[in-house]
Amino acid sequence: MMAARLARFVGFVAPPLLFLLPLYGQPGGLAPLAALYRHAVEIRRETVGPDDPRYAQSLKDLALFSLQTGDSGPEPAALLREALAVERKAFAPGDVRLAGTMESLAGALLGRNQASEAERLYREAVAIREKAEGAENVSLAAPLAHLAELREAAGDQPGSRKLRERVLTIRGKANGDTAAETAAAWSALAQVQQASGELPLAEEGFRKAIAAYEGSLGAGHPETGTVLNNLASVLEAEGRPAAAEPLYRRALAILEDRMGPNHGADHPEVSGDLANLAALLAGKGDAAGAEPLYRRAIAIRESRFGPDDPRLSPLLGELGQLLLARKDAAGAEPLLSRALSITEKELGDEHPETTRARFNYAWLLYSTGQAARAKPVLVEVLATTERTMGADHPMARRLRELIASMR
Repeated sequence: MMAARLARFVGFVAPPLLFLLPLYGQPGGLAPLAALYRHAVEIRRETVGPDDPRYAQSLKDLALFSLQTGDSGPEPAALLREALAVERKAFAPGDVRLAGTMESLAGALLGRNQASEAERLYREAVAIREKAEGAENVSLAAPLAHLAELREAAGDQPGSRKLRERVLTIRGKANGDTAAETAAAWSALAQVQQASGELPLAEEGFRKAIAAYEGSLGAGHPETGTVLNNLASVLEAEGRPAAAEPLYRRALAILEDRMGPNHGADHPEVSGDLANLAALLAGKGDAAGAEPLYRRAIAIRESRFGPDDPRLSPLLGELGQLLLARKDAAGAEPLLSRALSITEKELGDEHPETTRARFNYAWLLYSTGQAARAKPVLVEVLATTERTMGADHPMARRLRELIASMR
């Protein structure tokens, strides 16, 4: 009897303690809370048995705790898999409670790069919810969105688009056209359209997302800034840099402001916005405006991720190319050389970023009258390109022509 009361107490107290996690930030501070969750699971199993849904709930509580804290205890996916097995025995096959556990397990599997099983679980959860709650119930929005992400990762743009369109319909009906949830659905669909080259549709979608975010979260909210950045990239791709530039600047200002005076100026996301604006200015021929933005973006990433982080390589390469175009080969050389060194060390010889860095360095050599040094590097770039993209790829053909012209 005492064990049963203790189980109820621990099961009642432990989940709300997730809200106190910020108070447990010191090393070892989570240990008592982790022990409480594990103790709740043990007591549940002893008092109600391993086939009771209440035991499954304790497993799910422990899994959620582990996912949110990175606790080194039992693996969350294993806990959720056991919970789902218990619930499959306890509940009818179409019980909507199964769908929630399936979605939690699918999310944990995604964290372990087990996309195939995660997709199967999401689809099963969607089927249960459709039958139990209707095809337009708002509970379908999240699993459908996850399925869309999986389809995108698999390169299935048409499949992803269909799912994104359905999420948008559901969100619009359930949350309204100006809700933040609907804005997120518009933005996600627009990203698929942008990736498919449907730039006018993407532009329309991003504009609707911005209007909804501004109405629901405010004009200065980071989500608004993110979509402003996305819209700017569409306008730039459409050949409208004059329209894109103020959007990039506004997005950057929002991010710097909302991250706070002590963190905004050197936040990693700021470096991405700086790089986008720098690339636009460089494309307009404003090298003087682009260079300090690139240098600041590089400094932020160095400070946050270290001097050898692969995320530095694209920025180093772009700044190096900018300086080379300004006839500053002496300034470009160490940047392009460093970009190549980072990618070779951190990403490997076959990575596309390494191939790009090699080409940039070879072009520097060729442009400065060092064709004899450039040629073997270009031959190496050609070999990699043919292996990874095929001998008939346009880049491979252009490389062969360039190498032939150096004889």
